[in-house]
Amino acid sequence: MDLQRRVDAEIWEVLAAAGDYAQDIIRRLKYRNLLKVSWGLRGDELDEEQKTLLQEIGTNSESRTQLEDDLAHRAGLEPGYVAIDVPQAKVLLGEDRMEMVDVKIVGDDGRTRRLQDHTPIADALKKRQVSQTAVYVITLPGHQSNVAQLAERHLFS
Repeated sequence: MDLQRRVDAEIWEVLAAAGDYAQDIIRRLKYRNLLKVSWGLRGDELDEEQKTLLQEIGTNSESRTQLEDDLAHRAGLEPGYVAIDVPQAKVLLGEDRMEMVDVKIVGDDGRTRRLQDHTPIADALKKRQVSQTAVYVITLPGHQSNVAQLAERHLFS
């Protein structure tokens, strides 16, 4: 089935026939009763081991789904009602790529210098992360606190 060629109503119809979970998600979308962020961590709060694990979770949908379902089960929720989002998994380990950029500038005196020798802005750019939040855990409204505690305990264990 080619969903790209269908109009919205046809897509909703196909999803509605897909089962209870799909119907619930459609209802949540329609009435803006969406999953809510329960927990998250910034990239600068992670050590290298945690970054490596998050990269695996972010790029391997099988391991991510298994972890999501485990957290949902521990929270007393059905599978599919806890989601883990790693916004930029591929960038997570590559934050030091700015270290390798050696921008040269020509000063008023005609001499060529490295940007970092000329202005402190270069150091700020090197330290700035692309994505502030490295991981989000989202779940049903009303379950955020419980899922947050579970994620904090089990995500990196």
